[in-house]
Amino acid sequence: MGLFTNIIGGAIGWSMAGPIGGIIGFAIAAAFGDDKKRTSPFHNRPNSNVDDFESSLLILAAYIVKADNKVYRSEMNFVKDFLVNLYGKQRADISYKIFEQVMKKNDVNIRQVSMQISQFTDHATRLQLVHFLFGIAMADGNVCKEELDAIKLIAGYFRISSKDYESMKAMFYSDTKSAYTILEISKSATDAEVKKAYRTLARKHHPDKVQHMGEEYAKAAKEKFQAIQNAFDVISKERGM
Repeated sequence: MGLFTNIIGGAIGWSMAGPIGGIIGFAIAAAFGDDKKRTSPFHNRPNSNVDDFESSLLILAAYIVKADNKVYRSEMNFVKDFLVNLYGKQRADISYKIFEQVMKKNDVNIRQVSMQISQFTDHATRLQLVHFLFGIAMADGNVCKEELDAIKLIAGYFRISSKDYESMKAMFYSDTKSAYTILEISKSATDAEVKKAYRTLARKHHPDKVQHMGEEYAKAAKEKFQAIQNAFDVISKERGM
C-alpha cells in the first residue's frame, strides 16, 4: 500500500470526509509529494479511530500555536514531544512533518473542523482534546488572551459546558480560587456540596474513560484526575474537613 493510504489521514474513517480530510490531504501532499511508490513504515498498522483523532489533533494544535500570531519553539516542541511519547519516534517524525504543513494553512475553518470532530467523538475524548490544547498554550509559560479565546471557541463547538471549560483552565493555575473553579463550585458551597462535586468530577474525568486512546492520553487524564484530587485536598485543608 502507498504512503497516502497508510499514514495519518489515509482513506479511513471519518477524518477523510469533510474539512479534516481536505486539510490533512493537502498537508500529506505538501510534506511528501506524489511519490506513491514510497512505502509507509506504518503499512501494517490497523485502521482505528485513533488515526482520525490524530488528524484532528494536528489541526487543532496548529490553530492554537498560531492563535497569537506568534510561533514559539516551546509550543512546537510540546506537540512534537507529545507525538513521540504517544506513537514513538518513527511515526511521530512523519506526523510532525504533516503538522508543519498544516501550520502553513491559513484558511482553516475551525468551526467546521470542530463540528466534525464533535460529531464522531464522545464527551470524554473532547475533554481530553481541550486539555491537550491548554498544554500547548502553557508550553511557553504563559497563556495569552488570544489562546484562551481560541480554546474557548473550540470548546464551545465541542459542546463542552462553560463550567467544564473553566474547570480545565483552572487546572493550569495554583491557588485556592482555582481549586474551587476546578471542582466547578463557588466558595460558598457547603462541605456536602464540595464532596458531591469532587465525586462527580472524579467519575467524569476518570482515566479509564480514555484508556482506549493510548498511553499518552491516559497519562494526561491521570494528571487531570490528580488535579481534581489536589483541588479537593486544598479545600479540605482550608476548611478542616
